[in-house]
Amino acid sequence: MIRSFKKILPQSLFRRFLLIILLPNIIVQLVAAYVFYERHWSGVSKHMAVSLAGEIEMGVRGIENNSGQARQQFINNSSAALYLGVKFLPNVLIHKSAENSSNDFPLLKSEVDKRLRDRKYSIYLSGEDPIVAIEVQLDNDLVLITASRKRLETPTTYIFILWMLGTAILFVIIAILFMRTQVRSITKLAEVAEKFGKGHDIPNFKPSGAMEVKQAAQSFIDMKGRINRQVEQRTEMLAGVSHDLRTPLTRMKLQLALMEPAAEIEELQQDIVEMEKMVQEYLDFAKGKERVIDANVNIADMIRSIVAGYRNLSKKIDVTTQNGVELHINANSLRRAITNVVDNALKYGSNVAISSRASEKYAYITIDDDGPGILPAKREEVFRPFFRLDSARNLDKGGSGLGLAIARDIVVSYGGNITLDNSATNGLRVVIKLPL
Repeated sequence: MIRSFKKILPQSLFRRFLLIILLPNIIVQLVAAYVFYERHWSGVSKHMAVSLAGEIEMGVRGIENNSGQARQQFINNSSAALYLGVKFLPNVLIHKSAENSSNDFPLLKSEVDKRLRDRKYSIYLSGEDPIVAIEVQLDNDLVLITASRKRLETPTTYIFILWMLGTAILFVIIAILFMRTQVRSITKLAEVAEKFGKGHDIPNFKPSGAMEVKQAAQSFIDMKGRINRQVEQRTEMLAGVSHDLRTPLTRMKLQLALMEPAAEIEELQQDIVEMEKMVQEYLDFAKGKERVIDANVNIADMIRSIVAGYRNLSKKIDVTTQNGVELHINANSLRRAITNVVDNALKYGSNVAISSRASEKYAYITIDDDGPGILPAKREEVFRPFFRLDSARNLDKGGSGLGLAIARDIVVSYGGNITLDNSATNGLRVVIKLPL
């Protein structure tokens, strides 16, 4: 039940804030309107109907119990004292029966029924002005009593409803303006965090909004600074290691070059070449992708350019791309990530298929091969730096085990991911997922 309730809730923070304000406001308005109607409007309307019905009864009884000059005097006094129009019409029959009386005044009709009992009467609106006319039959004579419609209706009800709705609308407008300001700062923080996760620079970001939002933004800025310092320190340290290692390796190469050729010398020279390659790959992995964003990169054009570099190979590469898909990313970094995966596919497969497509939010690059594949239990481990498989499928064969580690480091730094699966040809499928 709780899950079903969560599904119908708005997903955005602004809409949830709006619901938190609107829902109690609507409930309060409905309760207030109901209480006002039951306790005030109905009570006042009933009281007004009882009062007017009593005056009508008094007028009818007075005319019925008096005659001649006394009757006329009673009519004059009643009209002046009760603010009613009272007329006695001899030898006149009622125009409408009680059954055909207007249904606009049910409370008045109910009270008149109680007081006049079996007498015929009619209640209707008369003239252009809001006048309520009550005709009562006295044998062959007719009593006509008119009263202002205001005697049965109070403008307080409409004023109350207008004020209630007006203040509610004003309250909601003010709340929306304040909420937009607060939500905007949270949205800005989310956008900045996403850009930082994709490797974008955000030099002009300043915390804004409520105190808690500013605190979260400042914590994010501090975290960003610590991460950048850690990356810089790692890069500087590995640059020093590179310098220290290359110097003795170069000296060893020179010494071996001066020796007489021999099988042992060739083996040592090959080991030194491998060591230099490992050092370079390790430095490349540590430095990661460049943080400078070049421009929009067309994925289809890049894939075709990468495949063109393998045209001298005897192996087959099929390309299927969706045109018009672009990423705002460093072109060299993306090229390197794709190339590392394609190199591994070509080492262990005779046929490689590369495809690209895009959804609403992500771009997908898929590389399939028909090689031996990787067991599901080992698919996560191959992304570890320097990890080598003992089976036939050794990613980065002849290398240091950093190909997929570097590729994932680049892709993840831009907010994407790399996953491994079985290809349609029972080989390995590598899917690179990047946000658009």
